[in-house]
Amino acid sequence: MGHSPDGLALPDKRKTSIWLALRNPVFRGYWLAALVSGTCLAAHNTAAFSVLGQESDSTILISLMSTLSSLPFALFTLPAGALADMAERKKILYGTSLWQASVALCLTILALTDSLNPHVILVSVFLFGIGFAFASPASASVEVEMVPPEHLASANTLGGLQMNIAGIIGPLIGGFLVSLFRTRQRICCQRWRFPVAAPGNLTLEEAPT
Repeated sequence: MGHSPDGLALPDKRKTSIWLALRNPVFRGYWLAALVSGTCLAAHNTAAFSVLGQESDSTILISLMSTLSSLPFALFTLPAGALADMAERKKILYGTSLWQASVALCLTILALTDSLNPHVILVSVFLFGIGFAFASPASASVEVEMVPPEHLASANTLGGLQMNIAGIIGPLIGGFLVSLFRTRQRICCQRWRFPVAAPGNLTLEEAPT
């Protein structure tokens, strides 16, 4: 610990780094999984916007994408928070991951059979949003349990950083896939976000209670 010119003690920079929480292997695995998941979701939304633009010239349907992706948080945040307080949070995260994987699998099957249409895509966006709405309170609570109190500030900062990075990289990947693949292949690629992110949830077995 250093001292300021006025003789006041300064905090050790090694204990105040924003990367401090990543030294915890459990938190690091979970954070990386969340980063991959968020990046793929952002890429999926970009591909979905592209498909909607090609399948329909209705500006109302395209604008509904943002509405339906945000609506689950408005409807389910309070019950999701109550559920996170009453139930085991790890099981909630497993359940929401299974929910989203099921939606992604159905979306993939529809894409491979050329059964996608704007209404199906909008419904899938809403269903994905329900999963995230119920996972968010449990995820925030689990992150707090993963790290010691002195790492909480770093964990909170890294949580916001993860969302910002995913919001930047995801659309770039989605735009690349849009230009590289056909419509149905763009959607199919996105379903891999769930098996890729699943190992991060498995590390919750080691999280301290």
